[in-house]
Amino acid sequence: MYDGDTSGALENTAVGARTALNAYNPRYGAAAEFIQAEKCYYDGDTSGDLKHTAVGARTALNAYQPGYGAAVDFAQGAKCYYDGDTSGALKNTAVGARTALNAYQPGYGAAVDFAQGAKCYYDGDTSGALKHTAVGARTALNAYQPGYEAAVDFAQGAKCYYDGDTSGALKNTAVGARTALNAYQPGYEAAVDFAQGAKCYYDGDTSGALKHTAVGARTTLNAYQPGYEAAVDFAQAGKCLYDGDTSGALENTVVGARTTLNAYNPRYVVLVDVAREELDGWLAKKRNGKHKGTRKKAQRETRF
Repeated sequence: MYDGDTSGALENTAVGARTALNAYNPRYGAAAEFIQAEKCYYDGDTSGDLKHTAVGARTALNAYQPGYGAAVDFAQGAKCYYDGDTSGALKNTAVGARTALNAYQPGYGAAVDFAQGAKCYYDGDTSGALKHTAVGARTALNAYQPGYEAAVDFAQGAKCYYDGDTSGALKNTAVGARTALNAYQPGYEAAVDFAQGAKCYYDGDTSGALKHTAVGARTTLNAYQPGYEAAVDFAQAGKCLYDGDTSGALENTVVGARTTLNAYNPRYVVLVDVAREELDGWLAKKRNGKHKGTRKKAQRETRF
């Protein structure tokens, strides 16, 4: 406002008001939207007026009762239908129905996807029918039991295999296996990465084998103890150093050190940045004789 930027002043004021009102009472945050809607109406911006009014109404209704915000989507769907926009009417009605059904019972929103799949099939859109049916099945299965949605991926993998798409079959099977294993025990999905690494090695793809093995190792170690995955970065740094790649060794060491320190105490991460600055400064000093240390910064930022 002081700089003469009225638009920026209003925008930031609205964000601040919304944040403060939501913190006081979730349904009060809608007031900021209604005020912006009034301003848009006063400025002749009908589109902005409708947009902010809809957001405010949805916020207030969902704060009053989760799922009640669907009424806004139904109203928007009715308006689209009245304006002759059949596509918009269907889209907004579907969003409202999904919101209302999931609020009533998690997973019930899948009925909307099944209905959309049936419509696509009726219209001769086989691809759309399969897509919506898969989304609905995944939603319903996950609501029933987390991890069960992997069945959809396995089914898609089987279809790809039946169609002769080996790559798609492997991809979907891997996704399903990772989902199922992770639901059973966090970290177990690393088995998929190790299997992919083994396949790459068998196919002569050393780079892919190392990449997947590293991902699997990081997942396993992180599931065992947050921060332990840094061992992978240190191992990669060791390999880089052995291969004569000093830059890669340094980068991986920095990543590993930052991961380790962040797991121990987030404030300690600054030590890595300071050490890196010191090293860069030392190298600069070696080149041109100019170097300014930053140890005081570390002392300030790690002081308890």
